[in-house]
Amino acid sequence: MPNRQVVLLDKENQESGLYYLPILHRIDCISPKSRLNNGRTKFIGAPVLDKTKINGRHIFWPEKLNSDLPIISLDLAESILRRDGMGISLEPVELG
Repeated sequence: MPNRQVVLLDKENQESGLYYLPILHRIDCISPKSRLNNGRTKFIGAPVLDKTKINGRHIFWPEKLNSDLPIISLDLAESILRRDGMGISLEPVELG
């Protein structure tokens, strides 16, 4: 997966850590069944994605959504949870 390496510094505790920032593709996969708010920043109700347009990708940005929330596959979500990922919250989406 293409990524950029970023060093995070905590001056207060004099610690640093290496973070990999993924570079994600934008995919036009939002189903017409989905409802978005006026600013197109979030879904109203459960998001519905067009499964045929995802093409097996495990993480991506949905095109036409003005938000910084990526979509990830169930396989990737389970992998992250098994590794005790920090700072992550998950919400289900429907595939239509």
